[in-house]
Amino acid sequence: MPGAMELIDARRARQINSEIDACSRYPGGSCANTLRGVAWLTNRGLDSHRLKKPVMNGMVGDDRLGHLLISSLSDAGVVSRLSLHPKEPTGTSLVLVTPDGQRTMFTSLGASQKLRPGDIDRAALDRSTFFYATAYLWGLAGLQEALFAASSEARKKGILYCKECGANAMFCKHRCVY
Repeated sequence: MPGAMELIDARRARQINSEIDACSRYPGGSCANTLRGVAWLTNRGLDSHRLKKPVMNGMVGDDRLGHLLISSLSDAGVVSRLSLHPKEPTGTSLVLVTPDGQRTMFTSLGASQKLRPGDIDRAALDRSTFFYATAYLWGLAGLQEALFAASSEARKKGILYCKECGANAMFCKHRCVY
């Protein structure tokens, strides 16, 4: 269905990728792209008295795409606290755009769904100005536990908590935890 986002598993992601003749690959994702924007503002001295160098905490696969994301974040001025999962692949989002501009996304969360409370870098959180979480990750029990623990800790310490609600279906499904 054009204009929709569908969560898929790694097997389905590989299948869809194998059926596409040509594509462009860009490391990113909702959180990574947001933090690149924060780094851009911080590196230009805008609001630098309050913003600190952004840190991305999460999990990627110990694979080419995971290492590419870590490298691209570093190049953009984002400190990576991404853990490498030895078995799960890095999550991907395949975005198909029709000639009339409709986009359809097939998103595989990959290794990101293995993040647990113990994987959160508490020292980085303690030094933070704000904590940002993307809605896509609230749908899985283990991830929900990790994000709830980190967001609760951030709120207790007076750290601004930002919730990305761009994934409308995810927000509606899990609004009770927001």
